[in-house]
Amino acid sequence: MAIDFGDIQSNVLRGWGAYGETLRHVAYAFLSFGDGSGARAWLAKTASVVTSCDAFDALARGDAKDRFVWNLGLTNAGLALFRVDVPASFKCYPAYVNGAVSRSKNYALLGDDGASAPERWHPYFRDPELHAVVSISGWEPEGITRALGVLADSLRNARGVSQLALEHGNALRGDVEHFGFKDGISQPRIEFGPQPPPANEFCVNAPTQATWDGVPPGEFVLGYDDVLRHTPTKDELLVNGSFLVFRKLHEDVAAFRTFLAALAERTGELEEWLAAKFVGRWRSGAPLALAWNSDNADLADRNDFGYADDPDGFKTPFGAHIRRANPRDSANSPTQVQTSAHRIIRRATPYGDALPAGATDDGKERGVLFAVINGDIDRQFEFVQANWINSPISSNTLTSEADRDPLIGANDGTGKLMIPRPDGPLFAWDLPRFVTVRGSAYFFLPGLRALTSLAGAHSGAKAGASE
Repeated sequence: MAIDFGDIQSNVLRGWGAYGETLRHVAYAFLSFGDGSGARAWLAKTASVVTSCDAFDALARGDAKDRFVWNLGLTNAGLALFRVDVPASFKCYPAYVNGAVSRSKNYALLGDDGASAPERWHPYFRDPELHAVVSISGWEPEGITRALGVLADSLRNARGVSQLALEHGNALRGDVEHFGFKDGISQPRIEFGPQPPPANEFCVNAPTQATWDGVPPGEFVLGYDDVLRHTPTKDELLVNGSFLVFRKLHEDVAAFRTFLAALAERTGELEEWLAAKFVGRWRSGAPLALAWNSDNADLADRNDFGYADDPDGFKTPFGAHIRRANPRDSANSPTQVQTSAHRIIRRATPYGDALPAGATDDGKERGVLFAVINGDIDRQFEFVQANWINSPISSNTLTSEADRDPLIGANDGTGKLMIPRPDGPLFAWDLPRFVTVRGSAYFFLPGLRALTSLAGAHSGAKAGASE
């Protein structure tokens, strides 16, 4: 089945590094709609600004400094204001319907507790009238400035529509995140079929992707075949749509550096080697699976590897971040189901200034604006978070309930990372929490035709298949 790239929002199937260029600047504007009438009037003015995958392709080939990408997501509460029969269309998607606050409060394994608990999130994430997010990205700062001007103009005379908050993110030098590791390397290889987009990192024939790693498009875009062979939806509201999980994650860089330094002093191992064991890649991006003895920057973007040849975890520890987040072909996977049924597309952009090398904690906010694209929040993002990130899989034989992902897990000072070695394991004990959740929200990204339909809906009418 051919994919309708002209109807799918660009942030679903067009990555930050598509066509060899990086979208280095982002802004997320969180909106509230006063009522359905005002929401429809605002969307009628802005629906044409939303960037499709096809439109993205044209923009990516251009060179205007003020070009920008504009995408729109709606919370369940926001969608309901358009008089949409949400229960009928979304009955199979309870995570979206219930929302991030409810899911985090009632699903302990998501790890949103303590300092990451919803009651401690930024207020706008907890606001029941958080209805939409406008996701803006650009190759240059001028693009963000221009797009925010378009947004401000659209809100100026929009009845009842207001901006709750605005988050900015910018790529750091070297395209690393604040802990210093190159980011955005490992993405699923989507089986686009007969018309793969040229030069896109999700292309089926990308040269560095493993052949076993192909994922059907229905894992990320509704209305197409997925791994579990579900019957693709024909609901006009859902077709060519997707779900966006947004999380603002604070990174305690000073605490991570301090922990590594103390661990190196205790064990006699090099800090960089220990850091690589935490993540599963060297800071350059080279995976331990291919460069287990020393860093090799020539392997920085490689993603064509598995763990079947590393059953003891001597190369990549079982608990290392990337082995948890995607167990690939590992026999030590926390479940025996096919890992491709739980893949996600990751969009992460740093916020805040980098902490200088050697500096102590300066008390400033820094971290990542983390966005996840998936076709089923429960089966994909939440499954990964609960069963791979926050489950005790440090090893098959020596583990505890406190063991979590050593870098991003909900650690509380009691868990550990076991680093297997031929001459005996090394342990990183009493892991503190390095990443704290500042807020989260779940959004639906309708296809462009569905957005136009929503904008034209009138009071009492129902969009999609319920009409």
